[in-house]
Amino acid sequence: MGCKRPVVSSTEGEDVASGRVRPARAPERELLWTVTSHSRRIMCQLRYHGKYGVEYRLFCDNEFYQGRGFQTRELAVNAADVVRRHLEETGWSS
Repeated sequence: MGCKRPVVSSTEGEDVASGRVRPARAPERELLWTVTSHSRRIMCQLRYHGKYGVEYRLFCDNEFYQGRGFQTRELAVNAADVVRRHLEETGWSS
């Protein structure tokens, strides 16, 4: 995965048991992780959308790169962790 893909944002409609989308006192945005390769940097941030769910957002060198929405924080974090592991397997470091 590099940083040259077009900007993509989607919302997945996973069927999950109803629960709080955002933990109590959670910020609207939350930095999850950052990986680097040479002079490039990919940062992953959670963005909370209230009753509409949680989105992970990837930024490549501080520019929006890709986003994906989920109904819960747990689903968004799990999906973002898959992306991070893939990046680390292809040479990016935390």
